[in-house]
Amino acid sequence: MVRTVNSAYSVIEIWRRLVAAADFNVLRVERAALRRNDQAQKASRLVLKWEQEGEKREGPAYSIVKWILLNLTPTLGLEMGSSYEKVEATAADIIVILTALYQRADDIPATPLTRVSVHHAVLQLGTGGFRPGCLENTLCKQFTISIVRDPDDPTRVKPIVTYRIDRNKIKEAEKTVKYRKNTSVAHSTTLVPFPLLDSASLVITRAIQMDALDLDVSYKSLSDLLQRPRLGKTGRIDIPWKEKFLNEPLFPLKYADFWAIWRRCLYVIGSRKDIRPYSLRVGAGARMDVYQVPYGTTSWATQEMFLKMTTRQLSSEPISPQ
Repeated sequence: MVRTVNSAYSVIEIWRRLVAAADFNVLRVERAALRRNDQAQKASRLVLKWEQEGEKREGPAYSIVKWILLNLTPTLGLEMGSSYEKVEATAADIIVILTALYQRADDIPATPLTRVSVHHAVLQLGTGGFRPGCLENTLCKQFTISIVRDPDDPTRVKPIVTYRIDRNKIKEAEKTVKYRKNTSVAHSTTLVPFPLLDSASLVITRAIQMDALDLDVSYKSLSDLLQRPRLGKTGRIDIPWKEKFLNEPLFPLKYADFWAIWRRCLYVIGSRKDIRPYSLRVGAGARMDVYQVPYGTTSWATQEMFLKMTTRQLSSEPISPQ
């Protein structure tokens, strides 16, 4: 067998998830039973966790963390620092990768649906800075397709696609009631005159192809959708999904498949390095930083909600040779 985990922090993260699962699935039930029997004080002590940040680092759960750091790490030769460089994927890099995804399809084997799903994932990662795991098998109910009246020309309409992306990695220090109630990010987009970067068209076309929209008539294309329905006196109509499609993935994609196609694209375009998909997230953060939004403003808060990181050390070297 070949060992695929080389970082001590990967082992700690697995242990953290086991601790969290034990606390939620086992001890939570015990705490509830104690509270029902008026033993709230005893229930408050029945907690299995450790604080990853701050002064309080003790208890049986954290003793395993210390063992991982002090014993397991030197025994197995695990790395303590980051094992990869956080390189920025520029907008030009994204265009080169997506161009290769289609124009070099013979060299990048994938089913048509998987290819489109990878296309959509790359756009979302590069736009919102999401982690790849957030976009694995995104469900139809996470998308809202709307037809709105163009504010610049009331005689015209335009489609708006709103995404609700669930966050899949929340720091231990943030796991409060406030954050448990706010664990997703919503953002909207519309059509852009560049097909490779037009995620709204991908969503709408895929929905039409699935026949997943709950409408009186069946649409055959995006242009057909823009001609109907009529808005009348209202300025916006949200198009509902058929009930049976709500929990179906709009862009079915396994993380392993995304990784394999990503690496194949890098090989085909002649990338100098084996860059991780995380570079899309770093690039998105860099593009947000270009605007240098002031601390505490709404735009700053939006950026922090998307990325949840305040400092980024970037490499300006492009991924693709072009």
